[in-house]
Formats: sequence, structure tokens, C-alpha cells
Amino acid sequence: MTFHKPLMKTLIFGISLIFLAGTASLIFAGALELGQPLGDAFDRKQAEITSARGTNAGPEVSGSLNGAFDPQLSDQINEPHPFPEYMRKFAHGDRLPEYYKDLIGAPRKNQIQSIVFDEKAFKDLRRIGVFEFENKTYFPNRDESAGDFVAHQMYMGLQSFPKFTVTSPPKMQEKAFKMKIVSTPTTPTAPQNGFRPTPDQSTGNNFTPQSFTEFKELDAVMIGAVTKYLDSYKDRQGNLVKSYSGGLEFGAFLISARTGKVIWGARYVGSQPRGINLLSVLDPNARPNSLRWLDKKELTREAMKKVVRVFEDAQR
Repeated sequence: MTFHKPLMKTLIFGISLIFLAGTASLIFAGALELGQPLGDAFDRKQAEITSARGTNAGPEVSGSLNGAFDPQLSDQINEPHPFPEYMRKFAHGDRLPEYYKDLIGAPRKNQIQSIVFDEKAFKDLRRIGVFEFENKTYFPNRDESAGDFVAHQMYMGLQSFPKFTVTSPPKMQEKAFKMKIVSTPTTPTAPQNGFRPTPDQSTGNNFTPQSFTEFKELDAVMIGAVTKYLDSYKDRQGNLVKSYSGGLEFGAFLISARTGKVIWGARYVGSQPRGINLLSVLDPNARPNSLRWLDKKELTREAMKKVVRVFEDAQR
């Protein structure tokens, strides 16, 4: 059988296109599969809520890919949970605080867990003071600005609601010192299985408020703790490497200025959702300007927007 040369060229070109299309589909499908979450600190912490010191067995990292996209994952053990020291008054014996255990067991949506513990007090809120969050970040990703930065984002978010009068963290600290509701900073404990606290590891501030009922001019006080605030991870060789996305974990708790009990709580843990951004890593020069990875500050801003939105939805 004899084929004309133009026909042969057309057939070869068509077969080539089919082969290339199939290959591209496989690559794209593989990239999207890689772009799906490989698990995060949330999934691995759920069963670990009985520690006396508020620490838990850290999630295992299966490889560098996880750390590059989810730097909040680690191979540490006895990692701190994101609740402030004040919450320990609601713990029984050496267990974790009851409010926190309820929160950690709540369903997660958009990397957030939240619970309204006192519906009436929550709906009646008008005046809120925001304290600097306690800094529980730790070696080798200790960041001294973590508590201050996360609390400031919370303050900015709450301030956007016209119905609220919100007092900033610096003013709240000043009020607390003037009212002398302060205590000696928690004494740092010895390193335990890789968890290495620093002098202000447990509080983040220079004091731990023991009572919020002295703030007569407020309805509630927002406190919290930050355990992960980073944009680097350890590779297989143990070197600290810059990650694509930032990683974040924090808890926020609204305390009644009348009763001292918890009105509302939220917990965020995660990194930037993957997917299409993975393709930008494969070819960073080809990505649109709108597609980029968020560092820890940018991730915190976006995360807090989500948390504040949850807060707003619960107010309705």
C-alpha cells in the first residue's frame, strides 16, 4: 500500500498531538494530585489531648515535599498546644482545659475550629479588649514577634465591626500593669524530647493575667497563644530550608470580663492551600502575578480574615 507524503505528514502530526496531549494530561493530573493536602498538624493532634503540660506528640514528616508546602508539620514531639496559660484554671488535675478539649474536638472548616460557649454573652458583646497573644513558638523556628503580630491582626479584624469598641494590645497591657493584675512569668521548664522553651516560652508577654473581671469598662477580653509561625522547615539532612508557604497555628479565646469564663474560642492550623500554586513552582516564570506563595505574615493576615469571618457569622 502506498501513502502520499502529505497524508503521511498529517498522520504523524496528529499522532504526535495525541501523544503530547495525553502526556500533558498525566502531568497536570499528577500535579493536581500532589497539590492536595498531605495532612497537617490538625489531623495528627486530635487524639493527643491529655498532656499535663499542654504538649503533644508532634506529627511525623514523611519527606521534604510535606515541609516545603506545609512547614507547620514537624518531627518534634511534645509540641505545645495553642492555648494561653489562663486556660489552665479550667483544667482538672493534669488534663488539658475543658474548653480547649471541646474546641479541638469541633469540626473543622477552612482550617478553623470554633465554638460559642455562651450564646447570650457572645451576642451582647460591644466592648472588647485584645491582649498580646502568648508566644509558644519554639526552636528552631522561634519568632519573638509571633504573639504581637497575630494579636494585632485580631485587633484589626474586630475593629472593622462598627458595633464593637476594641482596645488594642498595647493599651490593654498598659491597663493591666496599672491595675497590677500581673504575676511572675512562668518559669521555663527543662528541654523535653525536643521541645525547647525559651525564657518567655509560656507567656509571650512579661506577665500572665490572673483575672479579667477587673476590666469593668469591657464586656470581654480576647487572649490567645501562637505555637507555629514560620516559613521554613527541616529537610532530610536536618538543614533549615525556606518553605514555599508559611505555616501557622494559634488559638484565640474570648473571656468574659464579668465572670472570667470563656465565651467563644477558635483555633487555626495550616498553611496556604495548594493546588494551582504547585504549577507555579514547577514553572515560576510562567505564573500570573496573582499566583504566588504567602509568607508567614501574609498567611497570618489571610488566616485571621477567615477567623474574624467565622466570628462575624456566629454573631448573626
